[in-house]
Amino acid sequence: MKYTYLIISLLYTSYIFSQEITVVIVDNVTKETLPFCNINIPNKNWSQFSNAKGIFYLNNNKADSIQISHLGYKIFKTKISDIKDTIKLIPKLVLLDEIIISSNKKKQKKEIGFFNRDSYLTNYLRLNTEFITLIKPENNLQVNSIINEVKFRIKINKDLIDSISPFFKLHIYKNINGFPEKDLLNEPILHFCNKETNNKVVIPISNEKIILNKEGVFIGLEFLGTIDKKGIKNYNQIDPKKTLNLFALEFSKKIKNTLTYGKNHFLIIDNKWIEFNKTLRIGANIFIDEK
Repeated sequence: MKYTYLIISLLYTSYIFSQEITVVIVDNVTKETLPFCNINIPNKNWSQFSNAKGIFYLNNNKADSIQISHLGYKIFKTKISDIKDTIKLIPKLVLLDEIIISSNKKKQKKEIGFFNRDSYLTNYLRLNTEFITLIKPENNLQVNSIINEVKFRIKINKDLIDSISPFFKLHIYKNINGFPEKDLLNEPILHFCNKETNNKVVIPISNEKIILNKEGVFIGLEFLGTIDKKGIKNYNQIDPKKTLNLFALEFSKKIKNTLTYGKNHFLIIDNKWIEFNKTLRIGANIFIDEK
């Protein structure tokens, strides 16, 4: 009889410590749900995202603790045993620069880049492929302006988007002698696509305080993969034939006097960028306030 109770006790304990937890992530102030938060286990190669409703699923025997991050919020760390059904993220305080009102001149919003071109080439991206293009100021009035937004021309094969959603990462690099060196973004900026995503994607980045100097900046996108409805990342599980026609960048044609680079695990030589094409530029613009 004692052995029977022992076996029942062990089975119950095993069930308790292996069951899946359903958790929703919300803003601590507004209580609104936060979609696509990054959830990872420190020091382990495991991560996923909350889904479009801020929900994620976690098997509580994976590790002792987790870490959750989201753009504009403080990083949240906790023991898995302390997790209930809701996690609240605290917004970061953003200090705004002093505004000086001048009666003489008004700053004019200006777009710079290769978005508004008539001739385009569509290039579907493999997983973990990244392309970047150099964008420079067009005149001295644009030098040392803060970049407020970036805009890209993309293409999504919506016939393939059902249970999975492609997502990509924004990159902005410092230009050092015509070569991308340092990523200027303070935090990772991810963008998730669905059937409502159109071919124009605008990403606000004014809080990053990135300055457009006279050398310009490299901007581009990296195709990271897809997530399912639970927010779980899918890489090798995806049919390669589908990913080849899932997410594409559109490139402006016949443009000289700038640079475009690309890299991927199958293109990297000594972990160096490869110049993509002499006349193709990513269909992208940056928005600044011209002096």
